[in-house]
Amino acid sequence: MRQCEDIARSEWGYDEIWLLVEDDNRKAKKLYKKLGYKTIRKNPDTSFKVVDGRVTEVDVTNVYMRKILKPGVVGFVMNTDWLQFGLFTLMATLGWTVLSRTDDGSREVLLQLIRNNIGTTFDTEALMRLM
Repeated sequence: MRQCEDIARSEWGYDEIWLLVEDDNRKAKKLYKKLGYKTIRKNPDTSFKVVDGRVTEVDVTNVYMRKILKPGVVGFVMNTDWLQFGLFTLMATLGWTVLSRTDDGSREVLLQLIRNNIGTTFDTEALMRLM
C-alpha cells in the first residue's frame, strides 16, 4: 500500500487516494484505518458474490475511505481521526487510575478491551513500567 501511495503522490502528482471496501469486511477496514485512511461516507449498493456455488446479486454497504498524501504536519492533521484520538485520550486518562490499581490479569483484560475498541496498538510492557 505504501508503494502505491508513493507512486500516486510522487509520480502521478495526486494529493489524495481513495478506496472502496464493503462494510462487512472488518479486517480490511481495520487495516486501512491503521494505514491512515478515514471513512468519508457509506452508501448502500448491490454487488455480485458467489453464494452456494452460484453468482448472486446481493445488497452491500460500500465504505468510501480517503487518505491525504501530503507529507508532514498537513497530512497528519488531515488523516487523524480526531474523534478516535479524543476517545483514546479520555480512556487513557480515566483508565490510568483503574489500570494502576488492578492485578495483572485484570489489567491485561482492560488493555485488550482498549486495543479492540480504539484500534490502537501500544506497548503494554512499557505502559506497565510507567505504573
